[in-house]
Amino acid sequence: MNDPELANHLKAVWTKAFGVDVVGNAPKQDMGAEDFPYFTTSPRIPSVYFAVGGTSKEDLDIAEAGGNPVPSHHSPLFKIEPQPSVTRGIEATVLALMDLMGQK
Repeated sequence: MNDPELANHLKAVWTKAFGVDVVGNAPKQDMGAEDFPYFTTSPRIPSVYFAVGGTSKEDLDIAEAGGNPVPSHHSPLFKIEPQPSVTRGIEATVLALMDLMGQK
């Protein structure tokens, strides 16, 4: 589980950098099986696990209208729009680290 205070803080950092139309707070729709929580619970380390979307708006709109569902990242049909997704993920990580290290 994300640390609420840290998550809100980083959301503000990312919103300032990318804008309110880019940063969201979408609840996770699946169970996932990440190892991440095991590294932050003993000792407790305030942490935030975030995701960067990579599916085109066109594909999301088609799925929402009843068309083909968006394939998950474990599907052989998975596809990602590398720009700006990969770049945005790197930028978000660097912004978070710089903020938390006092390098604003």
